[in-house]
Amino acid sequence: MRIDVDVQGIQAVAAAFEHVSARFSNPDTRRQIAQAAVPIVVPAIQGATPMSKKEHKRYDTPKLVNRIRAPKGLGRVAATYLPGNLKAATIDLATRRRKFAKSSVVVIAPLYSRSKAKIVGKGKSVDAYYAHMVYGSAEAYQKKVLIAGLNASGASASGAMIAEAIRVLNEEKARLGI
Repeated sequence: MRIDVDVQGIQAVAAAFEHVSARFSNPDTRRQIAQAAVPIVVPAIQGATPMSKKEHKRYDTPKLVNRIRAPKGLGRVAATYLPGNLKAATIDLATRRRKFAKSSVVVIAPLYSRSKAKIVGKGKSVDAYYAHMVYGSAEAYQKKVLIAGLNASGASASGAMIAEAIRVLNEEKARLGI
């Protein structure tokens, strides 16, 4: 049995594959594809976040003598946190943190920033500095809220990422004339 293969356009196809793979290995393209899942994952994580029934305060209390603190409730109020603060603090951190801006992945987590808290409603701070206290540890919060929300949105988020990857692939195909 004899098989004849026409290798006339094999070099052009190999060059096209090289261009496409270079586009997909570009961190900006990978981030663009991952960014398609953000509108799906963030609300899912926010939905899994517990919400308090009362407002909470963070105190900036000067020490009275040596290490003795002022009695509970008598310190200076540094921030007031309304119910739903932790939900609003869950964002794509690349929008707020420079160190994640150039990352090829999307980092969705609560914003921890006591000094640069995001302002939401009534001018109150949105800050998740106490997220680890909700369930007793950061690991427990991660399992019960972050991973639960990610698992709940996994199928639709991956579908959005696949759709964006196909769109980028079709755009690259059109640009290369394949």
